[in-house]
Amino acid sequence: MILEDKEMSRMGSSRLWGKFIVLVAVCGWCLSAQAKYAGGLGTEAEPFRISAVSDWQELMATPADWDKHFILTADIDLNDVPITPIGRGGEFAGVFDGNNHIIRNAEVNMQDADDVGLFGYLGRAGQIKNLGVEDGSVRGTWFVGGLVGENHGAITSCYSTASVASVFDGGGLVGYNRGVISKCYSTSSVSPIGAAGSNLGGLVGFNWAGGTISNCYSTGSVSGGYGWPTGGLVGDNDDATISNCHSAGSVTGYWYVGGLVGENDAAVESSFWDVNRSGWPTSAGGTPKTTMEMKTRSTFTSAGVEFYWRDGEWD
Repeated sequence: MILEDKEMSRMGSSRLWGKFIVLVAVCGWCLSAQAKYAGGLGTEAEPFRISAVSDWQELMATPADWDKHFILTADIDLNDVPITPIGRGGEFAGVFDGNNHIIRNAEVNMQDADDVGLFGYLGRAGQIKNLGVEDGSVRGTWFVGGLVGENHGAITSCYSTASVASVFDGGGLVGYNRGVISKCYSTSSVSPIGAAGSNLGGLVGFNWAGGTISNCYSTGSVSGGYGWPTGGLVGDNDDATISNCHSAGSVTGYWYVGGLVGENDAAVESSFWDVNRSGWPTSAGGTPKTTMEMKTRSTFTSAGVEFYWRDGEWD
C-alpha cells in the first residue's frame, strides 16, 4: 500500500513536471510570436524600435502598425533593398522619431505611381521628426518627395539629400504639402520626368490649402519642364504659408519660374533667395539677396529667421 502511494506520487509529479515544461514552451512560443521589430510595444512610452534593415522591411509590410509609435535606434543602409513607401495605399498616422539617425541609399523607383517617397502618405495624425535621408533616389508620377510623397501631418527637424524625379508635384523633401513642415532642409536635386514637369521645388513641389512651411531651406538644383511652375524652394504656393525660409540652389525652367517660389497666391514672409546662385532674378514671393548677403548672418537674424546655415557660409 505504501509502495502504491509512492508510485502514484511519482506519477503525479511526473505529470505536473510535464505540464510545466509544455506551459513554458507554449509561453516561449507566444513571446517569440509577439516580438516585433527590435523590441518595444508601439506606444508613446514604449515605441517600436527600428535598428536594422529587417525592421524597416517589417514596417513596410505591416500596415496594421502604421498608426503606432516608432523610434530609429541606428543608421540604416537600404542599398539594394526593394522599397515600397510606408503609408502608400493607406496612410501613416503614427509617430516616427528618427532620433537623429539616418536612412541611406533608398532607391524608390515607381515611375508610374503616385504618393512616392520613403513615406508615401503621411496622414493628419502622422508625425515624422529628427530624421535624415541621405543619397539614393526617388522617382514617381504625382506627389513625389525625398522623404514624403504627400503630407497632411507634421514633419519637423528632417532633411533629405536624395535626388527626386517627378512628373507632377515633386520636391526634395515633400512632393505635396497640406500639413506642417518646420526646421527642415533639402540639398536634393529635383528634375522632371519627360518634357512636362509641373510644380517642382527644391523643398516642396506644391504647398496648398493651409499647408505651412517655416524655418526651412533648400540648396539643391531644380530644373523644370515645359509644365509650370518651378521654384528654388517651392514650385507652387497656393492658399498656404511660407515663412522664415530661403533657398540657394540653381533654378531653371520655362514658365512661372522663381528663385524662391514659382507661382504664389498666398503669404511668403521673411524669406529670401540667392539671386546669384539661383541664376534667377525674380520670384513670385520672397526677397532677393546676393550670395554675399546670404553669407551674412544678420540677413537672417534681422528678419527673425532662426533656422539657417549657422556658419553663414553656403560653400
